[in-house]
Amino acid sequence: MASKVTDEERDERVLLVGEYVKETGASTRETAKYFTRTYFNISNSTVSDYLHRYIKMKPNEVDAIKDKIDINTAKSVEDNEIKKRVLSNAKYFLSGMSINEISEMTGESFWTIYRDLTRRIKLLDEDASKEIKNKLEDNRKSNLVHVK
Repeated sequence: MASKVTDEERDERVLLVGEYVKETGASTRETAKYFTRTYFNISNSTVSDYLHRYIKMKPNEVDAIKDKIDINTAKSVEDNEIKKRVLSNAKYFLSGMSINEISEMTGESFWTIYRDLTRRIKLLDEDASKEIKNKLEDNRKSNLVHVK
């Protein structure tokens, strides 16, 4: 159940959240975690809503906030650098490297590599996606055999 917040209190929170993001560059998730831990419960989606309200309240801050939002927004496979990374990670994985090895070699996080191989590759190369899916399934089964 949502808490009852007065319009005045909401405006204060909007200003707090907006100033915090402007100063720190924190993502909406990081901001939600910080405010929930420190001041009041707030969700990621409410932080996003508050940032849009902040921009309306302080139109002269629109560039500062939008720059922070753009930095924290994940890029899609339409971006050439992302596309190149996904295809390279697929090639490395299919050549026998593990996700951990690819992560160590490229400096990308384990979960970025994992998403590249399980979600993003589907959008770029259906054949590679099927091959990766089969290899991941084989790896999973192999790990289960070793556990027994």
